[in-house]
Amino acid sequence: MFWIAVILIVGMGIGHDVLRDRNKRIIKERELSLKEQELHNEQLRLEVEKTKLEAATRYQQYLEYEEERKEQA
Repeated sequence: MFWIAVILIVGMGIGHDVLRDRNKRIIKERELSLKEQELHNEQLRLEVEKTKLEAATRYQQYLEYEEERKEQA
């Protein structure tokens, strides 16, 4: 009976260690996934800013073109 109790206690300890290691791995994977998502969001934000700047530049060029056209007319 004593040896059964010892085996159960040791088995529970090993099982606890396995679960703890698994949980640590899952946490690390989720942190990495979160960092990847943050980088992707930052990349998208930068693309939006780039598009806004391009649109503003094109609009400014259009206004300058219209102004030149009015002066020539």
